Amino acid sequence: MSRLAALVALVLSVGSVSAMACPVCYGDLEPDQARGFFWGIVLLMVLPPALIFYIAGHVVYHSRRKSRVDLLIEKAEAIIQKA
Repeated sequence: MSRLAALVALVLSVGSVSAMACPVCYGDLEPDQARGFFWGIVLLMVLPPALIFYIAGHVVYHSRRKSRVDLLIEKAEAIIQKA
């Protein structure tokens, strides 16, 4: 199995040279390529922190919501026990 994986990795790494080159390394940088290259970098810089902040916000929101629900349940149990 490892020989097959090595063979697949070798075939994929020897593919077309022009397809593997970025617009800067390729040489002739056209305006459309430059714009795509710029927005690709911006996306790769913005997406990971946005995903981390989304997950952290989701965790904080649900933990605070759970504490509010627990507090309401305790108040309701106290009212029921008094009655």
